[in-house]
Amino acid sequence: MTQSTEPSGDWWQWSGIGAISPLARRIIIFNLAALGVLMCCILWAYGTSGRSELDREMRLLSEAELIAELIELRLPQESPTLSPQGLRAVSLETLLGVRLRKGLMVELYAPDLTWLSGIEGSQTYHEISDISTLNKPTPILSFFKWSSELFNQALVRTRSAPPSVKEFMTRASEISKDGGSFHHGGFVSDQGQVALVSTAVFHEGSVVGLLAVTEPTTDWAQHRVYELEKLLQIFAMAIPTMFGLSIYFASTISTPISNLAAAMELGRDLDGGSRSDPRMRIPDLSDRPDEIGRLSNALRGMVTALYDRIDANERFAADVAHEIKNPLASLRAAVGAMAIAKLGPQRQELLDVIDHDVRRLDRLLSDISTASRLDGDLVKEQEKPFELGPMIATVSQYLAEQAAQSGVALVTDFPDQSIRLVGLEERLAQVLVNLITNAISFCSPGDTIRFWVRKRDNRVLIVVEDTGPGLLDGSLLKIFDRFYSDRPASDFGNHSGLGLAISKQIVEAHRGVVWAENIRPGDADRTAPSQGARFVVGLPI
Repeated sequence: MTQSTEPSGDWWQWSGIGAISPLARRIIIFNLAALGVLMCCILWAYGTSGRSELDREMRLLSEAELIAELIELRLPQESPTLSPQGLRAVSLETLLGVRLRKGLMVELYAPDLTWLSGIEGSQTYHEISDISTLNKPTPILSFFKWSSELFNQALVRTRSAPPSVKEFMTRASEISKDGGSFHHGGFVSDQGQVALVSTAVFHEGSVVGLLAVTEPTTDWAQHRVYELEKLLQIFAMAIPTMFGLSIYFASTISTPISNLAAAMELGRDLDGGSRSDPRMRIPDLSDRPDEIGRLSNALRGMVTALYDRIDANERFAADVAHEIKNPLASLRAAVGAMAIAKLGPQRQELLDVIDHDVRRLDRLLSDISTASRLDGDLVKEQEKPFELGPMIATVSQYLAEQAAQSGVALVTDFPDQSIRLVGLEERLAQVLVNLITNAISFCSPGDTIRFWVRKRDNRVLIVVEDTGPGLLDGSLLKIFDRFYSDRPASDFGNHSGLGLAISKQIVEAHRGVVWAENIRPGDADRTAPSQGARFVVGLPI
């Protein structure tokens, strides 16, 4: 299969919402929704926040308390009682002597809320910038002011209506009678939105009046409009920026994943006979230093391992067919010869050949069945920790009797220290049985097999040595191949050639290594005669 043309990850080429992948659409929608929720929360909080109003009212209350203290200082101290007329005269004199800013209204009420006196400030303060220029309407401001009002109406439905001036002063009078010193709040009057504070005027420890200070909130409202305008300008810039960044980041995530998915789907639906190269091609994204790059590498490795396994199975099937054809051909020839054989010795010889080929086929099929199930068994079986010492002791004791029957001595050398491995104990025992049995089959009576174990840092070495004829130099790299055998012709057909291949497969499944070498004197060159064969198994601890 040739590599398909990959769609461009450039988001400028996207022609519409339908061209965007579902994952990209979700990323964009979620990001914009999060921004929208944040904007709504800020608008609601801005519309319902009373911090600035509270600061204004507390400042206004401080001014009211200061004016009330000035009036209290001017009250006659020698008189225990004070008439409303006297309080009115003192308050007018005091208020006329105070410079009040324009828009500020100061009024004095008797405890029964009878109006006594009042004055309106006329002092003007000039500012460098005209605040009236901050309240120029814009489409964005108009829209978001409307949106803010809707949110406030929808989310703050339980808020009570602002009290009237009369209700406010009534509450202030009651609080003053109970020992309270002030009351403050903001509401809408006939003159527009105002802030009103009230504090008590004391004389000889008793409340003789209520001082009310009123200030319009027009300037403060203009300041809030200006702040809202700046806030909305930020959102106006943030929305397209967030949209563009969402599309960009969505493309960097969804496009390569879509390419990987398309390659996998194409490989799944592939018709091997319709293409010159039927192999699945996974896009190479290894240059990305993120999880997508890791995913691409993992998928490419998985596909490579899968095809390697398919190739290995095909070679195995071909090797099995070849190995089975040899004894079948021999059987066919022997059966054909039986029809024309007349002498008893000839027929007996043919029967021996048939018996040998049948046993060879039986052994071959048994080993093939074991080898074919090995991969699945290694995956399904659960690795467990176990002690190596008892296992190798049991294997050596069992095989020592078999070696003795062949006239071969089995010598063991095991360490006293505990060696703990994690793996499949029965499968590793099968490896040792195969190696030692193979050594016994190559040895002659009088030879010796040495079986020893050593621990090296984080690995353990298991070695099987023999004093047999050794291995052919050309077979050291092929000795672990399936169905390979370098046995003499006299021993032909007695072994399937799968034992060492199975052993290598088990060792590699345990993340170990196995190799074979000839034993030579320490200073001898490679052309010197071999003194035996050595098989080494290295396993991680």
